[in-house]
Amino acid sequence: MLEEPIKEGVAPKMKGSVLMCVADSEEEVLERVRRDVYWSAGVWDKEKVRCFRMGRGWDGLRWVGKIV
Repeated sequence: MLEEPIKEGVAPKMKGSVLMCVADSEEEVLERVRRDVYWSAGVWDKEKVRCFRMGRGWDGLRWVGKIV
């Protein structure tokens, strides 16, 4: 995620990042997050990992992961 819109000739300022995945449980989302290279390289702040349940049409509620 960027802090502001991209401007020509100016390096964009990063605000954070997001990983979205669909899983049947919060633990499945966290397992996926822990396998990501950003996790193992220490890019993501491990204290800021959040998981949310979201609706997905006829399929019902599913888990989605977000890192900011």
